[in-house]
Amino acid sequence: MDLHLQHTVTQAEVDDPGADLHNTVTADSTESAPDTDSHNIPVTQNVALHVDKSSTTATITTAGQVVPYTFLVTNVGNVTLSGITVSDPNCDAAPAYQSGDTNLDDQLQTTETWTYTCNHTVTQAEIDAATGFNPQLQNTVTADSTESGPDTDSHDIPIIYNPALQVVKSSTTTTITGAGQVVPYTFVVTSIGNVTLSGITVSDPNCTTALSYVS
Repeated sequence: MDLHLQHTVTQAEVDDPGADLHNTVTADSTESAPDTDSHNIPVTQNVALHVDKSSTTATITTAGQVVPYTFLVTNVGNVTLSGITVSDPNCDAAPAYQSGDTNLDDQLQTTETWTYTCNHTVTQAEIDAATGFNPQLQNTVTADSTESGPDTDSHDIPIIYNPALQVVKSSTTTTITGAGQVVPYTFVVTSIGNVTLSGITVSDPNCTTALSYVS
C-alpha cells in the first residue's frame, strides 16, 4: 500500500542554521507493533542581501548643493536577515530608515525591500578637485546584516567644472582736460564660475604705475 503526502516548507525551517528537514513516519496495525522510518533532506541556505543606491540629482554645479540619496536594501537570499546596517561616508548624517518593514518585526524578510535615505552637501573642495575628463562625485554605500556578508553599491554624479573670472574696469575721472592729468583706475576681479581660482594676475599697458592689490 502506497500513501502520499506533502509538506510545505516554512521560513522558520529554512532559517534554522545547519538543520535538515527531518520527519519520521509511524505505521501501525491492529495486530502488529508499530514501525517507524525517518527521512532527512538537507536545507540549502542562501544568505544574501543587495543594496541599490540612487539620487534624483543629475549634475553637481556648485558648492553647498544638497544631494539626496536613496538606498534600497533587499533580501535576495532565502534566509530572514536581522541587524541590518547601512553606511555611507559621504552622508551628512547616518542613513535613516524610511519604510519597508511590512510586519514591523525588525527583520528583513525574503519578500521585503527596505528604504533608507540621506543627504550629502557638496563641498568646495569636491568642486575644486573635479579636474580632468568626466569628473564625478563618487561615493559608495555598504549594507550588511548579522547573517550575511556586506554588499556595496556606488553611484557617480557628473560635476560641472566651470572655472571663470570677470574683470570690470572703472574710473572716477569722467573727462580728460589736459596733459599731465592723473587718471585713477579701479579693477574689480570676480570669480563667476564654481571653482576656486589661484595665481590671479591683472595687467594694463596704460597704467604708469604698478597695479596694486587693495582688497
